[in-house]
Amino acid sequence: MKKRDMFKLAFTVSIQPAEFFSTAYIENFNKACEILSGLGYHGVELAICDPSQVDPLRIKKSISKYGLKIPAIGTGQGYIRDGLCLCHPDSKIRRGAKERLIAHIDFASHFDSNIIIGLIRGRIKKNVKYNKCVSWAIDIVKQCCKYAEGKKIKMFLEPINRYEINFINTMEEGYRFIEKVAEDNLLLLIDTFHMNIEEPSTTQSIKNFGSLIGHIHIADSNRKAPGLGHIDFLSIIAQLMKINYRSFLSAEIIPCHDFEEVSGLTVEFFRKISSRLNIK
Repeated sequence: MKKRDMFKLAFTVSIQPAEFFSTAYIENFNKACEILSGLGYHGVELAICDPSQVDPLRIKKSISKYGLKIPAIGTGQGYIRDGLCLCHPDSKIRRGAKERLIAHIDFASHFDSNIIIGLIRGRIKKNVKYNKCVSWAIDIVKQCCKYAEGKKIKMFLEPINRYEINFINTMEEGYRFIEKVAEDNLLLLIDTFHMNIEEPSTTQSIKNFGSLIGHIHIADSNRKAPGLGHIDFLSIIAQLMKINYRSFLSAEIIPCHDFEEVSGLTVEFFRKISSRLNIK
């Protein structure tokens, strides 16, 4: 059987102090790029709260030096730190969330990167009509997708488990939202940690909605490095091969170990899977 190329691996880091516990804050971004490149990674995903506080030229210099790509940029810290939210009943807060996403899109255009819409959706508040909140989010995402399309940027909608957010928890719910937005550059981001909680069958969900998957976050059942929990990654990777997924697997995991150690554990784990599945 002919060998398939290994999946492209990335590791998620925050380059601003992060309140999000599953993303490693890296003060020396250049050193992080050196480590990831040396381990064989293809990319580094960024989690950024406010792009106006980050120098894109500094980032570009580091990734160019070490031959890395930035497959996606996370926006969730805008909700966690600044309270920005796509479904908030206060129109000023919604407008602030939209403006922050536009700033992220402009930032991403420096790297041919893409934008994640995850936690910045926020939580639907009690005593506010669910459908109204969702309609606000749909309107903003549609506007942002249209803006991103002009810059050839894709938007990745991430279903997140019910304990962190209270709408768009499953891939099917993500699919329905994408249908309502109706923009070609809006795709699904799937996260193995969230899927382990919400999906009846991770592999069946990948099969059902595979044509919409644009990006993947990998973390084990305990949000640690793959191989340190109970998720069956072998079956997941085999299913991704069946749908011919060719983009990034991006580790978004708890920084409970030394950065170099945990990034090393992750890449070695997937090398073993690649060997078993005849991926070079």
